[in-house]
Amino acid sequence: MPDLERPPTYSSIDPRQSKPTTSIETTTQEPQDRIFTLHRAQDHARSSGIHIKQNDNTLYYVGHYNGPTQSSDIILYAGYDSLGPWLAQLRFEQYSKDFKVYIGDLKTPAKDDWDVVRCAAGGGIFSDSAFRFECRCGSKKSRLYWTRTRDSKLGASRWSPRDFRLVDEESAAVVAAYVEKHLGEGAVKGSVRFLQEVEPKVEVMGLMVLLGLLDKTRRYMMSVARAFPNTNGY
Repeated sequence: MPDLERPPTYSSIDPRQSKPTTSIETTTQEPQDRIFTLHRAQDHARSSGIHIKQNDNTLYYVGHYNGPTQSSDIILYAGYDSLGPWLAQLRFEQYSKDFKVYIGDLKTPAKDDWDVVRCAAGGGIFSDSAFRFECRCGSKKSRLYWTRTRDSKLGASRWSPRDFRLVDEESAAVVAAYVEKHLGEGAVKGSVRFLQEVEPKVEVMGLMVLLGLLDKTRRYMMSVARAFPNTNGY
């Protein structure tokens, strides 16, 4: 399968807008300043769907599924809703902190098509786990991991359980950071800032792994809320 390309112009069109928006390729934003915002999908109020936007253009729709008939827990679609082309899928592993990601448009990927995201526990009691993955683009293989961050220089909060940084294994450089929105109940959930230029496939893989971590946290908080109704869930 050829390397993944970023969505075409049509995927950036919000059907409620009166004029077309700009495609990813034509944006004037510098690569190291690529910023994505995660929004609750307002047209899907009863679900946990997410829109991923850049400069107010809707690039992706994230569908969350949690039922025995679903083969994937998360599906990334190009465009505004689940009618768009399939770009990637994520599947949680039962009784495991590891999970799997598939990048591509096959709706039923073969077993060997999935990439494993492995959870590596921290070295100490208060150390955070790292979720490691590999992504091959042509002859180049990137090794990266997401882990929690409290670095104020990245905009993170000291107390947030859902602020993360993406790190390159080889150089130890921070490639991206996710910062959750902590105030208010608005549509914006948080933002992802890519600090370095990466291949489109690496970018999508990084987003999918992050979405998996956020959904794991969401499911855990929902289970806490069910067990302790007087606490606040996700």
